[in-house]
Amino acid sequence: MSHTRKGFMLAFIDDAGEGRISLRAVAVGQRLFSYGNRVISQAIGDVAHVWPQQVDQFKDVDFSRGAASDLDMLRTVPEEAVKNWFAEIVGQSEVPKDWGGEQYDLWTRFLSIDGEPVRAAIAFKGPAAFRPMQIADLGKNGDQIQRLAESPADLLVVQHCHTITSRVEHMLRTYATSPALVRKYMLIDGYATAAILKHFEYLPVE
Repeated sequence: MSHTRKGFMLAFIDDAGEGRISLRAVAVGQRLFSYGNRVISQAIGDVAHVWPQQVDQFKDVDFSRGAASDLDMLRTVPEEAVKNWFAEIVGQSEVPKDWGGEQYDLWTRFLSIDGEPVRAAIAFKGPAAFRPMQIADLGKNGDQIQRLAESPADLLVVQHCHTITSRVEHMLRTYATSPALVRKYMLIDGYATAAILKHFEYLPVE
């Protein structure tokens, strides 16, 4: 297994001494996990990541452009309004009121990816933190993604009115791809949010 960054070995201890352990391999290979009816190798890129344009409900949205004015447009839009608009777009009639300890801001079973229905848990972040999203912005204890992951959702979603940093994406991916329960995950940053809301005429088209 020399020069192998990731691998799986099933072995038993053949011998042990001071400062050394000798293993006898039974099987060596790449660990696999299942997602639905598919078996996926951990070596195959980021198969859990979903782009907003892969969601059937957003299939006609033009995500090809992103301008600073799109973010400025969201500076004065309340988080509650964005949550309610997204609920209307996907056909979710029940929208819970925000409270400090909720697992998610919106739960819906009306999203689908490539025709496959998914249960989605979504966290919305509005202009109270109008800046690139950091982990510290995710709840009082920075644990909002953890709470998302504690739900039985098939898709974990973080939405923000601005850009989203790679550390947030890494944390969301880590929770979503936990071997105990592998799910898909999606980020909807301010540019994607503006594109969706303009397409459905909740925001003016420039």
